[in-house]
Amino acid sequence: MASQKDNTLAIVRNLSKESHAGLLFCYKALKKFGYDPQKTLAYLKSEEFKTSFLT
Repeated sequence: MASQKDNTLAIVRNLSKESHAGLLFCYKALKKFGYDPQKTLAYLKSEEFKTSFLT
């Protein structure tokens, strides 16, 4: 179980580094997209994400 958490944390850190988004944003987006890092990264780099918290 600990290795799964470590793996998730590594993915979240990598997403944060690549997208320049905060760790919590990355984790929540990762959960939203079923733990698919490619879809998550695409979302974090999209205009939809950038404008999602302006409203």
